[in-house]
Amino acid sequence: MGDSRLTLNMRCFDEFIRESGLLDPPSKDAAFTWSNMQVVSICKRLDRFLFSAEWDSFFSQSFQEALPRWTSNRSPICLETNSLKWGPTPFRFENMWLLHPEFKEKFREWWQECMVEGWEGHKFMRKLKFVKSKLKEWKKVAYGDLRERKKLILSDLGRIDLIEQKGNLNPKLVSERTLRRRELEDVLLKEEIQWRQKSRVKWIKERDCNSKFFHRMATGRRSKKFIKSLISERGETLSNIEVISEEIVNFFGKLYSKPEGDSWRIEGEVRMAVFQLNKEKAPSPDGFTIAIYQECWDVIKEDLMRVFSEFHSNGVINQSTNATFIAMVPKKSQTFKISNYRPISLVTSLYKIIAKVLSGRLRKVLHETISGFQGAFVEGRHILDAIFIVNEVVDEKRRSGEEGVVFKIDFEKAYDHVDWGFLDHVLQRKGFSQKWRSWTRGCLSSSSFAILVNGNAKGWVKASRDFWASIWFKNQLRKKHHFRY
Repeated sequence: MGDSRLTLNMRCFDEFIRESGLLDPPSKDAAFTWSNMQVVSICKRLDRFLFSAEWDSFFSQSFQEALPRWTSNRSPICLETNSLKWGPTPFRFENMWLLHPEFKEKFREWWQECMVEGWEGHKFMRKLKFVKSKLKEWKKVAYGDLRERKKLILSDLGRIDLIEQKGNLNPKLVSERTLRRRELEDVLLKEEIQWRQKSRVKWIKERDCNSKFFHRMATGRRSKKFIKSLISERGETLSNIEVISEEIVNFFGKLYSKPEGDSWRIEGEVRMAVFQLNKEKAPSPDGFTIAIYQECWDVIKEDLMRVFSEFHSNGVINQSTNATFIAMVPKKSQTFKISNYRPISLVTSLYKIIAKVLSGRLRKVLHETISGFQGAFVEGRHILDAIFIVNEVVDEKRRSGEEGVVFKIDFEKAYDHVDWGFLDHVLQRKGFSQKWRSWTRGCLSSSSFAILVNGNAKGWVKASRDFWASIWFKNQLRKKHHFRY
C-alpha cells in the first residue's frame, strides 16, 4: 500500500541483502510495520529482522511478529526463535553420502547381511529398515557434523595464514595447508549437494554451485510450511503442540475415512522406471531417496524383481510399503485454517517405482479410455483451453443478445473423496481385466498415513478412501504425454 516504486537507496539495500546472503524470516499476521494513521491509509514495511544462514541453522523456525502500536505510528517487531520441541524428525537419506568412496561397498555388505523371511515386499522393507539403522551409525563416523568440520578446517587455514603473515612457512605447514584446502573443497561439495537436495530446486547445470542460494530456498520452504498456530474447525485458535497435532491428525483422519453406509519379469521395464524418477525428490517414510536405487541398482535389483513378481501374482502391497507421509503446503500466505493447506503425499520409494511401472502401462491405452471431449489428460490440450472456450461463448452471447447461464462448479478435494469401490467399478466398465484391477486395489487397500506437523510425523491412520495412487498415475501420465494440466 502506498508508493510501490523502488528508489535508488531501496535497490542498493536489496542488493546488499542478496550479496550478503541474509535471510528475511516470515512475518506473522502483519505485512506492514508503518502507517500514516490517516483516513486514507498508507502502509509500508520499514522494519524487519535480517540474519545470516549460519544463525538460521541454530534457530531454523524463527519468524518476526508485528506487535500492537500504542503511541507510535510504527509497530514494534519481535523475533520469535521458537524454542518449542515438536519431536524428532524422520530419517532422511542424504544424497551426498553416495560420494563417499566406501558407501557402495558398505551398502552391499549391509544389504546382504540382513536375512529375513516372509513376503517379498515385507522382506524388502525390512532390509531398508536394517540399512537405515546402519546408516545412522555410519554417518557419524564417516561425516560427523559437517558444519563443525567446516569450522575446524577454516580455523586451521586461518591459523596457517596468520603464521605466514609473520614469515615464511615451513614445508610441513605448506603441506598441511594444501591438505586442508582439499578437505574444505570436499566439505563444500557435500554441503552444496545437501542443500540442493533440501531446496528441491532443479539447477540448470550439474556443476553450477550456489550453496547460499540452495540454503535460502530450503529454509524458505521450511519456514513457509512451519505451523505456529492454527484455527480449528470449531473456530478456536490453537497454539499448544499436542492440541495442534491432534487437530491435524483428526482432520485428515476424517478426510480419508469412508463414511458409514457407504508376471513382472521384465527387468528392463522396472529399471527404466527407476532411472526415470527424480533422485532429488523428498525422502519418503522409509527415509530413502530414489538415488539409492539408481546408484545401488546392481545390489538391490534381484530383491526388487522378486517384489514385483510377488505383486504380479497376488496384487498385494504390504502396509510398510504403502505407508505415506502427508506434508501440508499452505495455499496462501498467513493462513491459519487447516482446510487452507494442500496435502502433498510422500510415498515410499518402492511404491513410487510400482506406480511408475503401472502408469507406464496405463498410458499405452489411455487414448482408448478418455473421451476427446474431456478437458484434461488429452495430449496437446491445455487446461486453459476450457477458459478460452468459455470466454468465446460468453462473448458470442453478448454479441447476439441471447440469454444464457454459466455454471462454475468446484469440487473441493475431489481426488481425496473418490471411493475405492467406485474406482474398481469404473475400471471394470472400462474393460480392464481382473488382474489389472487387483493391482490397482493392491495399491490402495493397504495405505496408511501420518501427517508431518512441522517436520514431525503425527498419528498413523488407516485410510479407507483416497486417490493418492491415482494422483501418482496422473502425474506420471502427464509427464509422459506432456499434458499441460
